[in-house]
Amino acid sequence: MPQTVQHFLDIYQLRKSMQEDGITNPSEQVKEFTSSFVQALEKHDCDELVEIVKLESGIRQFVLIKTGTVLGELPANNT
Repeated sequence: MPQTVQHFLDIYQLRKSMQEDGITNPSEQVKEFTSSFVQALEKHDCDELVEIVKLESGIRQFVLIKTGTVLGELPANNT
C-alpha cells in the first residue's frame, strides 16, 4: 500500500535521530541507507506517494510512484 513522502519522512527522521543518539545501533549499511533516504525524501513534495517494492534478492526499493524514481534501497539483511 503506497504511503506519502511525509509518512516515510516522519518515520526515517525519527530512526536517524535514534541512530545518531545511540538509542539504536544498526549496521553501517542501514545507517547509510537511513541518512541518504531522509535526504532523498526531503527533496520531494510531502504529498507524493511512495511504494515499497521487494525484489527477489530481498532488497526493498522505495519508489516514487509519480516518476518511478528509486529513492532508496534497503538491504535484504538490514540488521
